[in-house]
Amino acid sequence: MDYVYSDFNIKLKKQADGDIQKDIDFAAVKNSIVNILSTTPGERRMNPNFGSSLTRYLFEPVNDITANKIGNEIFDSITRYDDRVVLNKVHVHSNHDKNQYEIVIDYSIGMNTERNETISFVLKPI
Repeated sequence: MDYVYSDFNIKLKKQADGDIQKDIDFAAVKNSIVNILSTTPGERRMNPNFGSSLTRYLFEPVNDITANKIGNEIFDSITRYDDRVVLNKVHVHSNHDKNQYEIVIDYSIGMNTERNETISFVLKPI
């Protein structure tokens, strides 16, 4: 099944004709996930509930309980704001030595997609 999702490039790169480059399919959905997770509720004036509250966990103890709460926040936020995404797995590893969480999100687009993608990032206090 072919998907045709598009969104502007998150880095606002320009094409040769001067227009903003667009991302399609998995790249567009990945942009959406990044936007959801990097937006704190209240940042968008016209949609104040949009986003996730990941930053509230940054100064909590680095342990498996907090890692579980982070995983639930990620799962809830993505499923609430992007119905194109099917989350296969959200893994949050608490790394006590580095005072950070290593996060891997495994997802696909729609119910009939055989292709999986992953997003990996680190969540830590600045």
